[in-house]
Amino acid sequence: MATIIMNKSLHQPMYLLLFNLPINDLIGSSALFPQLINEILLDSRYIQVSNCITQAFFVHMYAVGSVLILTVMSYDRYVAICSPLRYSAIMTNAHVMRIIVIVWQVDLFLVGVLISLFLRLPRCRSFMTNPYCDNPSLLMLVCADTTINNVYGLLMTASIQVFAVVKSGNTNRFKLSSAVV
Repeated sequence: MATIIMNKSLHQPMYLLLFNLPINDLIGSSALFPQLINEILLDSRYIQVSNCITQAFFVHMYAVGSVLILTVMSYDRYVAICSPLRYSAIMTNAHVMRIIVIVWQVDLFLVGVLISLFLRLPRCRSFMTNPYCDNPSLLMLVCADTTINNVYGLLMTASIQVFAVVKSGNTNRFKLSSAVV
C-alpha cells in the first residue's frame, strides 16, 4: 500500500483498484482475528452481543467487498485487453475513483440493511455455535420469524454472485461478436 501511495507512476487505474484489496483484507482480518485469538487463548466462547454484531458487520463487509472489488478489477482488465487503444480514455483515474466509491457504498448499503434487519428482531439465546459471528449464527439467537432475513441474505448473496458472473459472461459475448466482425 505504501508503495502505491509513494510512487506516482503507480497512480494508475489498475493500481488504484489493487489498493482496495489490502484495505478490504485489513477489514476482514481485524474483524475476525481478535475474537478468534481470544477464544483460543482464554478457551472461552463468550462474546458480547454488541461485539458479535460489530464483528458480523465487518466480516460481511469483507466478504461482499472481496467479490465486488475483484469484479471491478476484472472489468478493468477486460477493458485493457479488449480495447487497449481506448483504455486510457475509458478508465481514467476519475472514473476509477467513482467506481471505487460506488463499490464501497454498495457494500456498506447491502451489509447495513442485512444487519439492520437483524437488529429489529428480539433475541432469546446467547450462545454462539460458530467461532465467528455471521448472519446465520446471529439468526440462531433470534426467537422470532426470520424469513425476511433469510430471503434478503440469500437474494443478496445470489445477486452479487450473478453480477460477478454476468460481467464475465457479457465480456465473452463481446469477444465473440467482435471476432466475427
